[in-house]
Amino acid sequence: MPKGGDWERECAKQLSLWWTNGERDDTIWRTSGSGSRFTTRRKQGIDTYNAAGDLCATDPIAQPLFDFLLIECKRGYAKGRPSESINVLYWLDRPPGTKAPLLYQWWEKANQERIAAKRSEAVIIFKRTGKRACIMMDGDWYHNLLPMNGPYKGTVIDIQWDDGAPGMPETWRHRHIVIADLRFFLDWCPPETIRQMQVI
Repeated sequence: MPKGGDWERECAKQLSLWWTNGERDDTIWRTSGSGSRFTTRRKQGIDTYNAAGDLCATDPIAQPLFDFLLIECKRGYAKGRPSESINVLYWLDRPPGTKAPLLYQWWEKANQERIAAKRSEAVIIFKRTGKRACIMMDGDWYHNLLPMNGPYKGTVIDIQWDDGAPGMPETWRHRHIVIADLRFFLDWCPPETIRQMQVI
């Protein structure tokens, strides 16, 4: 299984090719310390440019993407306890009082960093060992993309709950999350859509 850094580099090249319509694979790369520098300095009350999330722009061409999105990359997590694996059913059948699903933990952390970095949206690109890559995003944002990109013809997993939903801890606030196949999503959502959303 590739280490996290290898996966981040793979994601960076794929997103760079997508953003430049196949022309360049070098406009996006890993952030310094995979975002840890941003987190450390933020705790000290210091802002750090171009350091939030796992990926950042290395060329001005890609900067609009990162002005809008915070991108996290995750790899592995196929085995282990339910709260430590990517197990969607764990949202429904987790025993009371147990740890939150890993996807929920990732999403809360990414959104905290998104807010601190003043980005509009966050996405998490993840891949289980031996499986296809997926992208997790805010469900309301996904539904805002539909009138711009047309119907999404791939499969999505739509997860949502309200404050105080049965079986959910009181600390879990309303969330709406959508998970899609990364390749299908990038084919469906052209870079121009992201650029348009920045001026809406």
